[in-house]
Amino acid sequence: MQVEELRKMVDKQPQEVEDRLKGEMDKIMARNIEVQDDNRGLEERLQEMEQELVGTKMMYAQVSCFFPLASPGSTVLV
Repeated sequence: MQVEELRKMVDKQPQEVEDRLKGEMDKIMARNIEVQDDNRGLEERLQEMEQELVGTKMMYAQVSCFFPLASPGSTVLV
């Protein structure tokens, strides 16, 4: 009787392992999709921030033409 039970357990093991592996792979794939979506959002935000930085630098360049600032370490006479 015990031998038959062991055979049944051994026969079920490959399917159980395969089912467990499939479940883990499904979880990993779902998480990977979430991470890809997060990364895409971060990349878009980074592009927006880079564009804002370029705009800010351009405005600073335009303003500094009219109002030059003293270079660091120099003395400003008022």
